[in-house]
Amino acid sequence: MDSENEKRELDLLDLFRMFFNWLGFCIKSFFKGLLWILKFSFKNWKIIFASVLIGCGISFYFSQSAKSVYEGTIILQNNVAKSADVALAVKALNTKINPDDYNALLSKILEIKRNVGKDIVSIKPYFIYSSDDEKLYNVIDFYGKYTDKKPVSDRLCISVKTRNKRTFPILRNALVKYLSKNDYFQQLNGSRIEQLKMQKKTMEKELLAIDSLERLEYFQANKKINSIQMEGGLLVGDNKTQLYHENILALTDQIEKVKSDLTIKQGVFTVVSDFYVGRANNGKIKLLVYFGLAFYVLGFITALIYRNKKRIVDFLNS
Repeated sequence: MDSENEKRELDLLDLFRMFFNWLGFCIKSFFKGLLWILKFSFKNWKIIFASVLIGCGISFYFSQSAKSVYEGTIILQNNVAKSADVALAVKALNTKINPDDYNALLSKILEIKRNVGKDIVSIKPYFIYSSDDEKLYNVIDFYGKYTDKKPVSDRLCISVKTRNKRTFPILRNALVKYLSKNDYFQQLNGSRIEQLKMQKKTMEKELLAIDSLERLEYFQANKKINSIQMEGGLLVGDNKTQLYHENILALTDQIEKVKSDLTIKQGVFTVVSDFYVGRANNGKIKLLVYFGLAFYVLGFITALIYRNKKRIVDFLNS
């Protein structure tokens, strides 16, 4: 029994030894190969440098039509509809992007100039998530990680990619105007505004009744009985008149809130956070890197063939 255990231990040790020997050989071979490539490149630097230079020249030629792409994100508060409804409207707008006609239809829909619309690359909506249980606080779901959760209903992030950084203020106004003109959103907002106006009028009348010479009639009309029946028990009153609102200050606060909503949230949408523009996704630099690497490999192969041309000729003639 002991001999079998010792044999297993030896087998395991041999296995680990073989693995680390193999790993050491791979690392050593990698660095040895890398050193050979560097030495060969240094010895044949003229051929490789000329090749890379040609690649950079070609990349510069093609990069004249490749512009940097800027991505800006804006957060809108939708005062009437759900964020899912707004997201559908934004997705529908994104389908109108067509580089073949320089986004002519998109420019017409957004009511912007053609030279502004032609640079738009994409318009995409992203939901925002907040949950105390999940420890999520206004997280924008750029990568679809929280699709199984319920998004914030009154806010939405919109991402716009364009090749012209200076057009974001124009695009902000155009997006808000386009979404606000949606018939469904306008109907909901019209109803909301009318309700707020009626609510404001009612509360102001209520406040005037409390704070006027007619307050005596108001007290008499809203006099509370001395005792009320509650959950099978008797609660004895104190003969104090109970107002519909607990006090004037609370009613005033409610009126101010309604006034604020009528002023700040008059439209269908409110811009919570204006466009934040990140670093440019530079097409010119990408082309330079791609062509530079490609022509380095081409130059390396050319130098390799040149250094071994005699062997290659002998091999082909054999």
